[in-house]
Amino acid sequence: MVRKAPLDEQPPQTMNASHEELLFGLALTKPAAERALFLDRECGDDQPLRARLDALLAAHEQPETLLATQAGTARPTI
Repeated sequence: MVRKAPLDEQPPQTMNASHEELLFGLALTKPAAERALFLDRECGDDQPLRARLDALLAAHEQPETLLATQAGTARPTI
């Protein structure tokens, strides 16, 4: 059994990644119009965190056109 260290004993990058994942998931549950205010409150003065979350949310909102385009124009080779 693997025992995970309490949050206060984990390396900073582990805490940051977990915290970032949590904030990203919570932001996705908010209506788009409320996300900026939510991120303002949660990120505070941590501009790098805010920039990463904004980038993740923007990427999440992009349609998955690359695969759809390739699948639509692909021709069977067999």
